[in-house]
Amino acid sequence: MEINQISQELDTVLRAQAGVKSRLNVLEQLQGSHEGFGAGAQAALKQSKLALGTLADRIRVPDQYVVAIESALGHNLQLVLTEQPDAAQQIFADLATNKKGRANIGCLGLKNPDFKPASADESAPGESALKVIEADESVAYLINGLLGNTRIVADLAAATAAWQQSNGAYNFATLTGDLLNRQGIYTGGSLNSGANGKAPSSILGRKNQIAGLKTEIEQAQAQGDEISRRKGALQSEQTALQASLHQAQTELRAQEVAIASREGEFKALKSSLQNLSFRINTVVHEIQSLTVQAEAGSQKRDSLAAQVADFEAREKSVTERVAELGSGIDALRQQRDAALSARLPGRRLPWKAASANSNSSSRPAGLKSGRLPSARPRPRARSPIHATKSSAFTTNASR
Repeated sequence: MEINQISQELDTVLRAQAGVKSRLNVLEQLQGSHEGFGAGAQAALKQSKLALGTLADRIRVPDQYVVAIESALGHNLQLVLTEQPDAAQQIFADLATNKKGRANIGCLGLKNPDFKPASADESAPGESALKVIEADESVAYLINGLLGNTRIVADLAAATAAWQQSNGAYNFATLTGDLLNRQGIYTGGSLNSGANGKAPSSILGRKNQIAGLKTEIEQAQAQGDEISRRKGALQSEQTALQASLHQAQTELRAQEVAIASREGEFKALKSSLQNLSFRINTVVHEIQSLTVQAEAGSQKRDSLAAQVADFEAREKSVTERVAELGSGIDALRQQRDAALSARLPGRRLPWKAASANSNSSSRPAGLKSGRLPSARPRPRARSPIHATKSSAFTTNASR
C-alpha cells in the first residue's frame, strides 16, 4: 500500500513538473523571441552579431517592483547593447536598409567622464529604484543614469505628496505602474501586462517567472528524486520480502512434505503398534493358557510322584518280605538236608535224587520255583516307570 501511495505521489509530482516544464518552455520561447520588444529591437537582436543582448537581460527585479521598474524605464527597457559606437551605427544602417523599424541602442563604451552617479538618499520620500534593482556591473552605469533619480511609492496620491515634499527633485513610479516625473507630468492608465508583473508580455516579469519555474523544476526534480529513492528503497525491500516469502513458502512446502512423511510413518508405526499389541495380547493369552496347563501338569506330576513314592514303599516292603521268605526257605532246606543226612549218614542213595525229584515234582506249583505260595504277590497294575524293577523283583522271587 505504501508503494502505491508513493507511486501516486511521484506521479503527482511528475505531472506537476511536466506542467511547469511546459510553462517554462513557452516562456523561454517568448524570451528567446524577445516577445514584447519592438520590431526594430527584435530585428537588431536577431540579425546582427554586434548586438550584445538587451538591458533587460542584465538586470533582475523582485516581483513586487517589476511593474514600477518597467514603467520607470519605459522604452529603455528594450535597449539593445553594443560595445562601440560603430556597432550601433551599423545596426541602424541595417535596420534602415531592411526597413525593420527603429531601435534604442546603448553603447557600453560611451561613458561621460563628468557623470556623477546618484546615491540612494534615505531621507527622500519613497524607496530608491537603485536599491530594488540587481544589475550586472557592465550596465550599472546605464542603470544609475536612467533610474538614479527615481523613487518608488505606493500610488499616485503618495507620488504627488512626495513630489511636493521634494519640490520635484525626483521622478516617482508607483507599484501599479503610474508615473510622475520631475516636470510634473503624470503617466498612467491600463497596462497590457496587468498590474502584477506576471503576464507573459511583461519582460522583467517573464524573466522572473522563468527563474522561478526553473527553481520550482529543480525542487520538483529533487522531490521526485527523493520519492524515487524512497520508492526504490521500498521496492528493494519488497523484493527482499518477496524473496523471503518465496523462501518461507519453499520451506513451508518442505515442512508440509516432511510432516506428511512423518504422518505416514506415524500411521505405519501406529498400525505396527496395534499389530504388536494384538500379538502381545495373543502371547499373554497363550502364556496364561500355558500357565494353567503348567499348573495342571504340576498337580498331575505331584500326584504321580506321590503314587511312585507309594509304589516304591510297597516294593521295598515286598522285597523285604521276599528276602525274608527266601531266608526262611533256605533255612528249611538246610534243615531238611540236615535231617536226611542224619538218617543216612555218609551215603547218598540213588533214591535220594529220585526222591528229591519226586518230591520236587510233587510240590505244589508255587514251590517248584523255590517260592512259597504266600510269598507270591498278587497281580496288580504296575507303573511303566517301575517295569524294570518289577521284572527284577520277579526274577529274585523265582530264585
